[in-house]
Amino acid sequence: MKRSLLAIVALTAALAFSGPATAAPSPSQQIKALAKRVTALEKKVKTLETENRSLRNIAVGTLAFSICSTAVTADALQGQLGRGWWPKCPQDSLASRPQPGPGCTKPRVLSHASPPR
Repeated sequence: MKRSLLAIVALTAALAFSGPATAAPSPSQQIKALAKRVTALEKKVKTLETENRSLRNIAVGTLAFSICSTAVTADALQGQLGRGWWPKCPQDSLASRPQPGPGCTKPRVLSHASPPR
């Protein structure tokens, strides 16, 4: 008797504390909810595509600037070093470099490395 009474009390308590049963949403409610989510996701995709386009343009501009900077630096170095180590010195027609002549001085060697040819 005590056991059945205990079982009835436990069942009553379980039913009392359980929430009311909710019905599943109807198909039209589910469609409306999904339509809202799709609209929100389409907005996010559009925003991300715009950001992606902007970042791609920035990357292309940075690459172009880098290439131009490298070319300018190479031109400057070739103009400084490629025309000769002894400015205002006479050119020897058989040599690829200017030859020191009267009034010309050899450049100082700043390192043990040989100059570029």
